[in-house]
Parts: sequence; structure tokens; C-alpha cells
Amino acid sequence: MAFCPVCKNEYRPGFTTCSDCKVALVDSLELAAQAVIMGEKALLDEITNHLIENQIMSAKVIFITEQDAYQLFLDQVDLEKGIPIIQAFLSMKQEEMEDNSALFGYSGRQLLSPRNHGPSSSEGQEVKQTTVFVDKKSKATEYKGSAYVLFFTGLIGNILLVLHGFGLLPIYVNPNAKILVYSVLGLLFTIFMIVGITSYKTYKTLSNEVGEEATSMEQIKNFLTTEFSMDKMNQMNIPDTLSEEEKYFFRMERVKDMTIMTFPNSDESMLEELLDDWYHGLYEN
Repeated sequence: MAFCPVCKNEYRPGFTTCSDCKVALVDSLELAAQAVIMGEKALLDEITNHLIENQIMSAKVIFITEQDAYQLFLDQVDLEKGIPIIQAFLSMKQEEMEDNSALFGYSGRQLLSPRNHGPSSSEGQEVKQTTVFVDKKSKATEYKGSAYVLFFTGLIGNILLVLHGFGLLPIYVNPNAKILVYSVLGLLFTIFMIVGITSYKTYKTLSNEVGEEATSMEQIKNFLTTEFSMDKMNQMNIPDTLSEEEKYFFRMERVKDMTIMTFPNSDESMLEELLDDWYHGLYEN
């Protein structure tokens, strides 16, 4: 059997090229080329040429239709040598790059899509959009509260409608509009109950994921504490011309890239908050 190194689809004997990705098939996925970086084609082509100059001949840029993005691939045997070369190249290019849209991945995983930016400011600088992180325990608590309120509001409302229909509530309703009033209120209260049930299901799902998220957060915290001590941060090569604010962002981008390489499936907003807490704890202490 043959396999596509990009989409991992399996092909019958006789096929040599993936019909979707337009790349050559391989006999084993263990030998397949791995995606290590994604971004703008012009930048990836430049990196590819640099890799070839350093005898990394397996480097190639492929457009992945499913992700609507270009990715740079390396053979498995070239990963150990190729990735440091790419990192060094991007470090040299950092001051020239207006948009650092290429982020590292490893083991064939896409770590992050190109970063989202908001509208440009008057100085031409792009403002990055951020999302406030809310842990799953807090989300679960919110959904649980909403579920009970909505469900019991709808239930009590429908009970009152039934009691009114049997004449047990002394509330006057125009006989000509009674059917319409009952229909509208009944539908509204039923929707409340349905949304409440849906919210409760979401609460149960989030509750089951709380432990996994807590474990992941603890692992990332331990990684940051262990791998990025004050001494290591001070040894980081940072241009002296940068302001303190620019140095902060420089350090954070470097540490974030390394953290993402280790924890490729982590939530970006969670990672941003953990990095911010770690950084301020490190430098304030």
C-alpha cells in the first residue's frame, strides 16, 4: 500500500501521486515528510532556498487545500538538522519581517494557523487580537447555573399556563386572544426548557474535561519554570536597540514558540495567560 505524506490517505497499488495534495506517495508514513512551518509562500520559498544551500535537499513547499495555506515539509531524517537552521534563519530575518506569520510545528502537526491581526494603526503597526481565557471549570459553572434557571423558568411557566387554562389562576385574558397567548407563551417557555437541557449537557461535557485541562496547565507551568529560568532568559540574544516593551514581546514570542512546539494542542488563549503569569512572576520576583 502507498500513503500520502500530507493528508495520510491510503492508496491502492499502482498510484504514485495523491490526487488531493499533488505530492508523491510513500511506502510508509514513518518515512513521510513532516510539516514543520507554515506561512506566506514567499517567505517559505526563501527558507527553502536557505535549507538547500545548507544541504537539506528534502525541503519543499506545498499548498494544503484543506487548510488553505502553504507549508514547508522536511523528510524525517532532516528534521533534527533542518529545524535549528530554520530557527536561526528566522532570527536573522525577524527585524525585516513585518508579519511573523510562520510558526513552527513538529512531528507533522500544525501548531497554529497564521496569527490573526486586527486593523492597522495609524503608524502602520498591526494590532493583535486576543481572546480572554476562561477555564473550563468556570465555564461549566456558568452553564450549570444557566441550565437550572432556564429549565425551571420554562417548566414553571408551562405549569402556570396549564393552571390558567383550567381556571385556577384569577388572571383575565381576552377570550379572543387566549389561543394566541397560550401558543406564544407555551412556545417561549418550551424553548427555555430546551435551551436549559442543552446548557446542562454542555455543563456535563465541560465537567468531564476539567481534569484534563488542569493537568495540561500544570504541565505547561512546570515546563516554563524548568526550561526558562532567569539565567536562560538573560542569555537570550536580544538587540540592545529594543525598548523594554519590545524586549518583553521578543522574549514572549521566543518562549511561546518553544512552548507550542512541546504542547502543540494547547489552547492559545490559555497559553497566553499562562505565559503572561509566568513572565511577570519571573521578573517581579
